[in-house]
Amino acid sequence: MQFTTAILSVLAAAGIVSATTEASGPFKPVGPFALKMQSSNSTYNDKYISGIHIGAAIDLAVPAGSPDKHFYLNGTESGYVGQDGTKYGALYYNVYYPQIPFRGGLAIDPTSNVAQLWLSVVYENTNFSFDKSGKLLLDGESRWFGCTSLTSYGPKFGINWEFGTAAPSTKDCVPVTIHKA
Repeated sequence: MQFTTAILSVLAAAGIVSATTEASGPFKPVGPFALKMQSSNSTYNDKYISGIHIGAAIDLAVPAGSPDKHFYLNGTESGYVGQDGTKYGALYYNVYYPQIPFRGGLAIDPTSNVAQLWLSVVYENTNFSFDKSGKLLLDGESRWFGCTSLTSYGPKFGINWEFGTAAPSTKDCVPVTIHKA
């Protein structure tokens, strides 16, 4: 027993084995919950996120007046739990509760540094998480903005993600913080 402990200690010191795990596997869905925004702009401040139809099986995440508790953080497929206990997974939005789970994903526009948050069957990001205060993160960051989003039904106030550190290329973007409510 002492020999095994000694060998494992030497291997751990050499970085060959680790005494701790970086992450654990999938987890059961968390929810349902609503998502509420805070912003200096009244279009987004104290509003909840809902979806508005913009295409076949595609909703744009938009501000709404009442809570829509159809969101889940789903870790059953590619989700994982980080070493600090943070759960990373797909953001699910049940459109016709609970039959059709739309997934949160970014619709990238190559002419812009902001991407619309779509709730759809088209895109899926699996690195959504919440910090200890309940703030919604993507890849560990909170780069959410409210901007006018061009859609097939004309311009809509939508929720967007900013890539990089430059100012958003859409001129009317305002920072928003999104929390689980």
